[in-house]
Amino acid sequence: MGAFDKKTKRNIGLGSLIIGAIAILANISQIIDAWDKLFDKDTKTNTQTTIVAESPNNSNQEKNEPPQTEKVTQPPTETPTEPQPTEPPVDYLNNLTLSDSKCFHNDEDIAEDTVGNTYTSRFLVIGESNDWFESKPYGMYYLGGKYKTLSGTIAVGKNSKNGYIGDLTILCDDNSIYDTGQVGKAFAPTEISLNVEGCQWLKFSLFTWSSDGIACDGMQFILSDFKLE
Repeated sequence: MGAFDKKTKRNIGLGSLIIGAIAILANISQIIDAWDKLFDKDTKTNTQTTIVAESPNNSNQEKNEPPQTEKVTQPPTETPTEPQPTEPPVDYLNNLTLSDSKCFHNDEDIAEDTVGNTYTSRFLVIGESNDWFESKPYGMYYLGGKYKTLSGTIAVGKNSKNGYIGDLTILCDDNSIYDTGQVGKAFAPTEISLNVEGCQWLKFSLFTWSSDGIACDGMQFILSDFKLE
Protein backbone atom coordinates (compact mmCIF):
# COMPACT_ATOMS: atom_id res chain seq x y z
CA MET A 1 0.00 0.00 0.00
CA GLY A 2 2.77 2.39 0.86
CA ALA A 3 4.66 1.50 -2.28
CA PHE A 4 1.58 2.13 -4.41
CA ASP A 5 1.11 5.51 -2.94
CA LYS A 6 4.65 6.55 -3.76
CA LYS A 7 4.32 5.35 -7.35
CA THR A 8 1.00 7.06 -7.71
CA LYS A 9 2.37 10.27 -6.32
CA ARG A 10 5.32 10.08 -8.69
CA ASN A 11 3.04 9.58 -11.68
CA ILE A 12 0.87 12.42 -10.60
CA GLY A 13 3.93 14.60 -10.21
CA LEU A 14 5.18 13.70 -13.65
CA GLY A 15 1.75 14.40 -15.09
CA SER A 16 1.67 17.76 -13.40
CA LEU A 17 5.09 18.58 -14.81
CA ILE A 18 3.97 17.58 -18.31
CA ILE A 19 0.78 19.60 -18.03
CA GLY A 20 2.79 22.57 -16.74
CA ALA A 21 5.25 22.23 -19.55
CA ILE A 22 2.43 22.11 -22.07
CA ALA A 23 0.89 25.22 -20.50
CA ILE A 24 4.25 27.00 -20.64
CA LEU A 25 4.63 26.06 -24.29
CA ALA A 26 1.13 27.33 -25.01
CA ASN A 27 1.91 30.61 -23.31
CA ILE A 28 5.15 30.89 -25.27
CA SER A 29 3.23 30.29 -28.52
CA GLN A 30 0.77 33.02 -27.59
CA ILE A 31 3.65 35.36 -26.77
CA ILE A 32 5.27 34.61 -30.15
CA ASP A 33 1.98 35.23 -32.01
CA ALA A 34 1.51 38.52 -30.17
CA TRP A 35 5.11 39.49 -30.97
CA ASP A 36 4.61 38.63 -34.65
CA LYS A 37 1.49 40.73 -34.79
CA LEU A 38 3.24 43.62 -33.11
CA PHE A 39 6.21 43.28 -35.50
CA ASP A 40 3.88 43.22 -38.54
CA LYS A 41 2.15 46.36 -37.29
CA ASP A 42 5.47 48.16 -36.80
CA THR A 43 6.57 47.09 -40.27
CA LYS A 44 3.43 48.49 -41.89
CA THR A 45 3.80 51.71 -39.95
CA ASN A 46 7.42 52.04 -41.00
CA THR A 47 6.45 51.36 -44.63
CA GLN A 48 3.79 54.08 -44.58
CA THR A 49 6.26 56.45 -42.98
CA THR A 50 8.79 55.68 -45.70
CA ILE A 51 6.22 56.33 -48.42
CA VAL A 52 5.35 59.70 -46.91
CA ALA A 53 8.99 60.58 -46.57
CA GLU A 54 9.49 59.94 -50.30
CA SER A 55 6.65 62.20 -51.41
CA PRO A 56 7.54 64.77 -54.15
CA ASN A 57 7.46 67.74 -51.79
CA ASN A 58 9.83 66.09 -49.29
CA SER A 59 12.03 64.98 -52.19
CA ASN A 60 12.35 68.59 -53.36
CA GLN A 61 13.18 69.72 -49.85
CA GLU A 62 15.87 67.02 -49.50
CA LYS A 63 17.41 68.32 -52.76
CA ASN A 64 17.32 71.89 -51.39
CA GLU A 65 15.00 72.87 -54.24
CA PRO A 66 12.41 75.57 -53.58
CA PRO A 67 8.87 74.27 -53.28
CA GLN A 68 6.82 74.67 -56.42
CA THR A 69 4.15 77.32 -56.13
CA GLU A 70 1.18 77.75 -58.41
CA LYS A 71 1.40 80.85 -60.60
CA VAL A 72 -1.56 83.19 -60.36
CA THR A 73 -2.31 84.91 -63.64
CA GLN A 74 -3.61 88.43 -63.23
CA PRO A 75 -6.25 89.64 -65.71
CA PRO A 76 -4.87 92.14 -68.27
CA THR A 77 -5.19 95.73 -67.21
CA GLU A 78 -7.30 97.75 -69.60
CA THR A 79 -5.75 100.99 -70.73
CA PRO A 80 -8.21 103.84 -70.30
CA THR A 81 -9.39 105.13 -73.63
CA GLU A 82 -9.00 108.83 -74.14
CA PRO A 83 -12.14 110.54 -75.40
CA GLN A 84 -11.90 111.35 -79.06
CA PRO A 85 -12.40 114.97 -80.11
CA THR A 86 -15.85 115.65 -81.42
CA GLU A 87 -15.87 116.43 -85.12
CA PRO A 88 -17.95 119.47 -86.10
CA PRO A 89 -21.02 118.82 -88.26
CA VAL A 90 -20.64 119.20 -92.04
CA ASP A 91 -23.48 120.67 -94.12
CA TYR A 92 -23.86 122.22 -97.55
CA LEU A 93 -25.59 125.57 -97.70
CA ASN A 94 -28.14 124.11 -100.14
CA ASN A 95 -29.40 121.75 -97.44
CA LEU A 96 -30.04 124.47 -94.87
CA THR A 97 -33.34 126.31 -94.59
CA LEU A 98 -33.35 129.75 -96.23
CA SER A 99 -34.89 131.83 -93.44
CA ASP A 100 -35.41 135.10 -95.35
CA SER A 101 -34.53 136.30 -98.86
CA LYS A 102 -35.10 138.54 -101.87
CA CYS A 103 -33.89 137.64 -105.35
CA PHE A 104 -32.09 134.62 -103.84
CA HIS A 105 -32.66 131.22 -105.44
CA ASN A 106 -31.69 127.72 -104.35
CA ASP A 107 -33.97 125.69 -106.63
CA GLU A 108 -32.47 126.16 -110.10
CA ASP A 109 -31.29 123.12 -112.08
CA ILE A 110 -28.39 124.64 -113.99
CA ALA A 111 -26.33 127.83 -114.09
CA GLU A 112 -23.39 129.13 -116.13
CA ASP A 113 -20.79 131.70 -115.19
CA THR A 114 -19.17 134.36 -117.39
CA VAL A 115 -16.08 132.22 -118.14
CA GLY A 116 -17.96 129.17 -119.40
CA ASN A 117 -18.23 126.93 -116.30
CA THR A 118 -21.50 125.05 -115.85
CA TYR A 119 -23.00 124.27 -112.42
CA THR A 120 -25.54 121.49 -112.00
CA SER A 121 -25.47 120.67 -108.27
CA ARG A 122 -24.98 122.36 -104.90
CA PHE A 123 -25.17 125.94 -106.14
CA LEU A 124 -27.18 129.03 -105.27
CA VAL A 125 -27.97 132.14 -107.29
CA ILE A 126 -28.32 135.64 -105.89
CA GLY A 127 -29.34 138.76 -107.82
CA GLU A 128 -30.89 137.59 -111.07
CA SER A 129 -34.65 137.24 -111.32
CA ASN A 130 -37.65 138.32 -113.34
CA ASP A 131 -38.61 140.95 -110.77
CA TRP A 132 -38.36 144.45 -112.24
CA PHE A 133 -38.63 146.41 -109.02
CA GLU A 134 -35.98 148.12 -107.02
CA SER A 135 -34.59 145.86 -104.30
CA LYS A 136 -31.42 144.82 -102.55
CA PRO A 137 -30.98 141.02 -102.98
CA TYR A 138 -30.09 139.01 -99.88
CA GLY A 139 -30.39 135.61 -98.29
CA MET A 140 -30.22 134.64 -94.60
CA TYR A 141 -29.45 131.33 -92.85
CA TYR A 142 -29.52 130.45 -89.17
CA LEU A 143 -26.31 128.66 -88.14
CA GLY A 144 -26.78 128.65 -84.36
CA GLY A 145 -23.04 128.79 -83.70
CA LYS A 146 -22.59 125.15 -84.79
CA TYR A 147 -19.92 125.71 -87.44
CA LYS A 148 -16.36 126.97 -87.64
CA THR A 149 -15.66 127.52 -91.35
CA LEU A 150 -17.53 128.42 -94.51
CA SER A 151 -15.92 127.56 -97.84
CA GLY A 152 -16.97 127.55 -101.48
CA THR A 153 -16.59 129.22 -104.89
CA ILE A 154 -18.05 132.57 -105.99
CA ALA A 155 -18.61 133.31 -109.67
CA VAL A 156 -20.50 135.94 -111.69
CA GLY A 157 -23.45 134.48 -113.58
CA LYS A 158 -23.71 134.65 -117.36
CA ASN A 159 -27.15 136.28 -117.08
CA SER A 160 -25.61 139.41 -115.57
CA LYS A 161 -26.21 142.47 -117.76
CA ASN A 162 -23.50 144.39 -119.50
CA GLY A 163 -22.59 147.62 -117.81
CA TYR A 164 -23.86 146.57 -114.38
CA ILE A 165 -21.75 146.53 -111.26
CA GLY A 166 -22.24 144.27 -108.25
CA ASP A 167 -20.82 144.14 -104.72
CA LEU A 168 -21.47 140.89 -102.85
CA THR A 169 -20.95 140.96 -99.09
CA ILE A 170 -21.07 138.03 -96.62
CA LEU A 171 -21.93 138.86 -93.02
CA CYS A 172 -22.03 137.01 -89.70
CA ASP A 173 -24.42 138.63 -87.23
CA ASP A 174 -24.28 141.86 -89.32
CA ASN A 175 -20.46 141.90 -89.30
CA SER A 176 -18.83 141.72 -92.73
CA ILE A 177 -16.43 138.76 -93.16
CA TYR A 178 -16.04 138.92 -96.96
CA ASP A 179 -16.61 141.47 -99.75
CA THR A 180 -16.05 141.02 -103.49
CA GLY A 181 -15.77 144.73 -104.01
CA GLN A 182 -17.30 146.38 -107.08
CA VAL A 183 -17.09 143.85 -109.90
CA GLY A 184 -18.70 143.35 -113.29
CA LYS A 185 -18.93 140.44 -115.70
CA ALA A 186 -15.14 140.25 -115.99
CA PHE A 187 -14.76 138.28 -112.75
CA ALA A 188 -12.95 134.93 -112.48
CA PRO A 189 -14.42 132.27 -110.14
CA THR A 190 -12.86 132.68 -106.68
CA GLU A 191 -12.53 130.11 -103.92
CA ILE A 192 -12.97 131.41 -100.39
CA SER A 193 -12.68 130.00 -96.86
CA LEU A 194 -14.07 132.05 -93.98
CA ASN A 195 -14.14 131.81 -90.21
CA VAL A 196 -17.74 131.58 -88.98
CA GLU A 197 -17.09 130.27 -85.46
CA GLY A 198 -19.84 131.37 -83.11
CA CYS A 199 -21.91 132.82 -85.95
CA GLN A 200 -25.66 132.75 -85.37
CA TRP A 201 -27.00 134.38 -88.55
CA LEU A 202 -25.24 134.15 -91.92
CA LYS A 203 -26.27 136.71 -94.55
CA PHE A 204 -25.41 137.22 -98.23
CA SER A 205 -26.10 140.77 -99.39
CA LEU A 206 -25.76 142.11 -102.96
CA PHE A 207 -25.75 145.72 -103.96
CA THR A 208 -26.23 146.24 -107.72
CA TRP A 209 -26.34 149.45 -109.64
CA SER A 210 -26.12 150.94 -113.11
CA SER A 211 -27.13 154.11 -114.88
CA ASP A 212 -30.68 152.78 -114.74
CA GLY A 213 -30.70 152.42 -110.95
CA ILE A 214 -30.81 149.45 -108.53
CA ALA A 215 -32.51 146.24 -109.78
CA CYS A 216 -32.50 142.54 -108.93
CA ASP A 217 -31.83 141.47 -112.46
CA GLY A 218 -28.73 143.58 -113.05
CA MET A 219 -26.07 141.25 -111.64
CA GLN A 220 -26.06 137.56 -110.85
CA PHE A 221 -23.65 135.78 -108.51
CA ILE A 222 -23.31 132.00 -108.27
CA LEU A 223 -22.40 130.41 -104.92
CA SER A 224 -21.05 126.92 -105.70
CA ASP A 225 -20.35 124.08 -103.21
CA PHE A 226 -20.66 126.33 -100.19
CA LYS A 227 -19.87 124.05 -97.25
CA LEU A 228 -20.19 124.62 -93.51
CA GLU A 229 -18.07 122.59 -91.09
